[in-house]
Amino acid sequence: MKCPKCQHDNREEAKFCDQCGHNFQSPETTSPIDFTQPHSYTPKFLADKILTSRSAMEGERKRVTVLPYPYKAP
Repeated sequence: MKCPKCQHDNREEAKFCDQCGHNFQSPETTSPIDFTQPHSYTPKFLADKILTSRSAMEGERKRVTVLPYPYKAP
């Protein structure tokens, strides 16, 4: 029997998936996901603010060197 959650092949008499532990005895109660509408979005005023200040944000990046701790100077 294939697990509906992880697709692992299990014994036919198994009550739980050997790989992920999914319970085969409980009915599937998940509803199909509706991808036609997003759950959240970026408001127009915020998107406009991000786009207008994009050049200023790009100049704020700095290259850094990370040294392992503890560092002993030569």
